[in-house]
Amino acid sequence: MTRLRVGILAGSIGALAPWEVRLFDKICADSRFELVAVLVGSGETPLPAAQRSSLAGLAFKLDLDRLARAPAVSGPAFRQSLTTAKTIPVTGAHWDGGGVTAPTTIASLGQLSLDVLLVHGLDPLAAPLSQYTRFGAWWLQHAGQRLQTTSAAQALACLDCGPMVPVALMAVTDGNVSTVRALDAASFNLERTPATTLARTAEKSVSLVWRALQRLAASGTLTSAKSTDEISTVPPAPATVGRLSAARYARPFAARASGLITKRLARLAGQHDMRWSLFFGNGAFDPASLEQMREVRPAHGEFWADPFLLDKDGETFVFFENYVYATGLGKISVGTYRDGHMRVLGDALDLPYHLSFPLVFEHGGQIYMVPETCAAKRVEVWRAVEFPLRWERVATALEGQSAADPVVFEDQGRWWLFANISNTPFEDHCNELYVFEADGPMLTRLTPHPRNPVVIGSGTARNGGRIVRRGGKLLRMSQNNSHGIYGYGLNVMEITEFDANHYSERCLASVEPTFKPGLIGCHHMDQSAGIFVLDACRRSG
Repeated sequence: MTRLRVGILAGSIGALAPWEVRLFDKICADSRFELVAVLVGSGETPLPAAQRSSLAGLAFKLDLDRLARAPAVSGPAFRQSLTTAKTIPVTGAHWDGGGVTAPTTIASLGQLSLDVLLVHGLDPLAAPLSQYTRFGAWWLQHAGQRLQTTSAAQALACLDCGPMVPVALMAVTDGNVSTVRALDAASFNLERTPATTLARTAEKSVSLVWRALQRLAASGTLTSAKSTDEISTVPPAPATVGRLSAARYARPFAARASGLITKRLARLAGQHDMRWSLFFGNGAFDPASLEQMREVRPAHGEFWADPFLLDKDGETFVFFENYVYATGLGKISVGTYRDGHMRVLGDALDLPYHLSFPLVFEHGGQIYMVPETCAAKRVEVWRAVEFPLRWERVATALEGQSAADPVVFEDQGRWWLFANISNTPFEDHCNELYVFEADGPMLTRLTPHPRNPVVIGSGTARNGGRIVRRGGKLLRMSQNNSHGIYGYGLNVMEITEFDANHYSERCLASVEPTFKPGLIGCHHMDQSAGIFVLDACRRSG
């Protein structure tokens, strides 16, 4: 197998951010790629004067240093590759993208036979570096510029992006701005402050580059993951960072402080700042009729979410996450639902670690449950001993991995596991969907899909219920994590292409938390014979 020859353009190896080291380490640890050369500029350019002295600049620096700092990454494979890769000084390269590369350096690039140049310093169009690479120069772009986590302008641009922050993976093959193309794109949820949003957006964007490299290694051709219409439009960055920007920068800090005070006051009053409840509807799930749903509220000191339904012996059983505020852990409780009323029977699983998302299904005369057990760093399979309250653990899978909301299902004789795996330092499961072919419900043997993660982005990646085939369509419920809210909304996704080498889906319907007064989120749905159930959240007190 011929390895892809990769080069890196950086302002300074010592100034790389943790997300960049994590990306390069992933590349260097994979036998399909070889780090051939590192083009090093003149180091990181000092922050602009406005960024150092203005109120917005000072707020950004505080935000960056205190709230947005990510844990350091050692990057052993990357560090080892640096000992053999060729280091080439690039005259005039700056992190702010104003440098001009010396002609002698440009000419020497042709001798390296690079396949891809990853741009992490210098404007990718400031010099025709890409014409000396087989598949061009690649960079991540946000707010009309190369993604830089030290840019106050880009951090402030996050406030103008709407409900999510879009990022695109761009490529140019000949240094000509007219040939720049988007290889992939995704949008990610807002965080508590602008610098935190920007830093975490960069961490999540690593998968865009990694997925494009995997695609290139498999096919040998440069292709886009999405059509032009699907690529997110990245808004321009603010031209200056002035007083108005400083006032705008203060807003998220004030909102954060207000939220913390509200939460503290609610707890002092014996309440909690938000509560998830279950909502039941009759007939088939229809977003147009949600106003008629009947709410079942949790007991005091709890919230109920992630409901799954199972029909057995003439009863409809409801399994759900029962989060207990006093312990800070979720357990799996079960009840029965009939004629608009739910009767809680007790706890099906109550373990020393957090449990949620209790997917239940019947197969071969046995009833299985696959709850979310990412706190235990594995996926667990349970089987009913005395349904519905006694269960035994019969299998585990993905040991050591933080996999949320696992969905196990059979379709046309083949078994699959869909799970949201966190690969970032801050345990965010809302941005990447991974698919594995399984040998059955025990998940003894898992084969990862070659395009993993098959979905990237906060708006659709996370599972929001089981996967079913209805009317000839394979449907996946997914969460819409946007507006800075976990579980803001719900999507019905149709999986339109799914085979050994491809995966694609499209959104058929969306649900926002507007079907009842006071709701701020809804993120899960399940359907049974004659009824359906959602969960939804409102602020309490």
